[in-house]
Amino acid sequence: MMTCRHCGDFFIRRNNRQEYCDKDKCQKARNAKNQRGFRKRKKMSKAGKKMQTEENYNGKA
Repeated sequence: MMTCRHCGDFFIRRNNRQEYCDKDKCQKARNAKNQRGFRKRKKMSKAGKKMQTEENYNGKA
């Protein structure tokens, strides 16, 4: 048994990586968290590519 990271209720995991229960509000919270992480990684990736491009343009690479 595990406690849900969002609501704190107990639930039985379907696999060892599950952290949220099956309630709609908990799944929405999980998806929102994942989306924030994805956007942050994407933003950092774009910033890194921009820096590489500027270094190549300025002849520093």
